[in-house]
Amino acid sequence: DSVTSLSHFMTDKWLTNGNINQMLAALRRKLTSEGVEHTITIVGTTFTHLLTQTYTKNLQSDVDYHNNKHIEWLRSVAADVVSHSGKVGLVFHIRSNHWVGLVVDTKYDDVYWCDSLGYEPDELVLLSVRWWMSHHRPTSLRLRELTCTRQRDTISCGLMACNAIGHHVLPGSIPLADANDVAVERLRALISIVDYHCNKVRLL
Repeated sequence: DSVTSLSHFMTDKWLTNGNINQMLAALRRKLTSEGVEHTITIVGTTFTHLLTQTYTKNLQSDVDYHNNKHIEWLRSVAADVVSHSGKVGLVFHIRSNHWVGLVVDTKYDDVYWCDSLGYEPDELVLLSVRWWMSHHRPTSLRLRELTCTRQRDTISCGLMACNAIGHHVLPGSIPLADANDVAVERLRALISIVDYHCNKVRLL
């Protein structure tokens, strides 16, 4: 993603796909630095779009899940997570203007849902995730609540969704975002992204 998109974090603009993926990449680095990267796989918005798109296509005409070369990514991520009873963190874009967060726990067969506006779980998202996991786990996923800060504006859903996933994995290191000080929370997110990119440069 273009570095220029980082300027969104310093404004009251709604965060884009690119911004969400920047935050998720920074979260992956945080997990690695804390030595817990093996406990959860964090996927980006391209993955979640592919997942819901594939499920929708399956409703129209059965998708050959195990042999379709176009969804090898879906199979490999699920197989890897299930093989070590791990978790996967996902951020979905719904209703064309809202971000929500999920964590699937394959050890306990739970799916944690977070919506910073407090809405009920999105049916398409839940059906897509359960359909995806059903090809790798025989047990249906139980719905649970993912602790999440309730936003008090119209722009913070992406920030809160990413924060909720991070807090779920590292509650001691990643506190829940403060809805009363969103500007500071966005600045913290920006700093973590810049730090992530600076470390990438050092490794080159």
